[in-house]
Amino acid sequence: MTALAERTALLGDAVAWTATTLPAAAVAAPDLPTPCDGWTLVDLLLHMDDALEAFHEASGGHVSPPVPRHPATPAALVERLRFSACRLLEAWSRPVPASVRVGEMPLPTSLLLDAAALEIAVHGWDLAVATGGPRLPESLAGRLLPVLDAVVDCGDVGPGRRFALPVPTPPAAPLDVVLLARLGRHAR
Repeated sequence: MTALAERTALLGDAVAWTATTLPAAAVAAPDLPTPCDGWTLVDLLLHMDDALEAFHEASGGHVSPPVPRHPATPAALVERLRFSACRLLEAWSRPVPASVRVGEMPLPTSLLLDAAALEIAVHGWDLAVATGGPRLPESLAGRLLPVLDAVVDCGDVGPGRRFALPVPTPPAAPLDVVLLARLGRHAR
């Protein structure tokens, strides 16, 4: 399997796992708090929708700034996420460019696929925590740990940044706990 095919498979696995968290989100209260500080369920679903749209657009070689979306019900947003996820996977199953322009910056396609898989899986975990869903599978977390090293650097963590400061973990912590802790999340 080629490196790009492996990354596309990882993206598919992240999408498949996150899909398991959607049924509970569809029937949850819109203002339900999430692990993302200050974000409600609808905020998180809107962010996930923007991300899926951007990752889909990237399959064509360029990503534009997101278009603001109007809040909707969790059920409507979940339906949109399901549609967007299918479209995303279909787009990445075709030949894709070697790099993607994000704004004016070229980014290797492999790095973008890694970032997409990490983003989708971790936000799936956020949904699961908010709605009482399943744990992030340890096998998926183990495959995402090297991605974390490639995608997140020290400038991305801390107050006001993309991720909270890392959370300490015990030496023998499960891989899902380690992955989430490195992103500032307290795993259950």
